[in-house]
Amino acid sequence: MAEAEEQTMFMFDVPGADAERYLQHVIQRGPIRLVDLAHHMAATGGPIELMDGSHASLVPLWEWHVQQWRAGFPGIAEGASSSYAQFLGLTGPTESLRATYAAEPFAHYLFEMVRRYSPDAHWGPYPWRVKSDDRRNEPAVLCSVWGLVMAEEPARNATARLLQGRPGRDSPTRFYDLLEFILKLSAHPVVLPPAGSILTPLLQIAPAPRDDPGRLVPHRGSTPVPATGAGPALIGPTEDLIVVAPGADLENVEQAPPLDEVAACIGLTALGGHLDGDPITPRALLDGCSIIVGDELALVQAVSAGGRLRGLGFEPINVTPARWAELQSEMRAFAHSLGAQLRMDA
Repeated sequence: MAEAEEQTMFMFDVPGADAERYLQHVIQRGPIRLVDLAHHMAATGGPIELMDGSHASLVPLWEWHVQQWRAGFPGIAEGASSSYAQFLGLTGPTESLRATYAAEPFAHYLFEMVRRYSPDAHWGPYPWRVKSDDRRNEPAVLCSVWGLVMAEEPARNATARLLQGRPGRDSPTRFYDLLEFILKLSAHPVVLPPAGSILTPLLQIAPAPRDDPGRLVPHRGSTPVPATGAGPALIGPTEDLIVVAPGADLENVEQAPPLDEVAACIGLTALGGHLDGDPITPRALLDGCSIIVGDELALVQAVSAGGRLRGLGFEPINVTPARWAELQSEMRAFAHSLGAQLRMDA
């Protein structure tokens, strides 16, 4: 069967509300895709020890990407597709979709690089709203040093040019050269002290499961779809979530590794949780209490066994799909603060 022809659509074609949903997804997926990058680089013998968040590290990063392309992107599923392609409904040759998926974490590595030089860096919408501007609605990294950095665009464009097969497109410096053109990296006045790899420590974190909310892309119209185009049922406003330790068996949560009860109390309170108006206590969690979030937006059920907290189930009650999506992001951050994961309940 012939490969599908590429469809072209851009972020400036979508309504602002949908673009904001995509921006929030980019923010939420960042830690997940960096962990993916660390594990994939380590598994393929990539230069993970050189990934120190410096300008210079962009060269071995791109060189490794080219090597993976030449090898057929081992470890990348045949149906893999980037968040950008999923969100815009783009189709095209399998090689192109897999290549852009493989390069997707580069945006988040670039964000970490920018943050080293400009600690105030944060994700936000492209700030100019001129209708003729083809970057309108694109996610950007805003900072005091460079003003803004189109973090997603460089890797996406460099990969597209790589696939064109023209001489020089696979140059080891291609990604750096593109950023040099945009940001003038070599002329940057700030010189930072040497640092260790920012990816190596992430090998201690297990990759997020396929049903993690951070992997779900908000399709236009806010219907979430799996980032790879395949997977379990989608998380919506009527489906339950649970916070558990990595590797926990959802059929037997009582045997899951324990969670920190004090940290859980702090995090649940920050989410707006309460015991019918009373504060949450470790003792209440160990007693298997039910916690209300906000004005009955969600119900949290503590699961305890053997004198320890084993899990926290979240059930939506009076919540809109948009607010539930926001809560998912907050719950995922809460789960990470516990060294746990947010997953769909079994």
